Amino acid sequence: MTEVVIAGWMDYADRDKVLAACRTLTERTLAEPGCLGYAFSADAENPDRIRVFEWWSSQEALDAHLATSHVQDFRDLVSGIDRTGRALHRFAVSAAQPF
Repeated sequence: MTEVVIAGWMDYADRDKVLAACRTLTERTLAEPGCLGYAFSADAENPDRIRVFEWWSSQEALDAHLATSHVQDFRDLVSGIDRTGRALHRFAVSAAQPF
């Protein structure tokens, strides 16, 4: 299977509130089958920006994740917070090796 990486950033008017909501989402997501890595973190230089990194064993694992109740709960929690920018990309990993 082809691994999938989601990487990029999202800007929010209240980054800290969104990051607080990310804690539960991250904890539950890391326990999902097929999740190889999952992190939302504050950008060191932009006070509105959250850096996103997700690593999945397959597109099917990512699709299953997106259908979970904890993803919907997260979306509900942040729905009232203005997202002012976003740049996320999905990468299909054809090969990987230690660096």
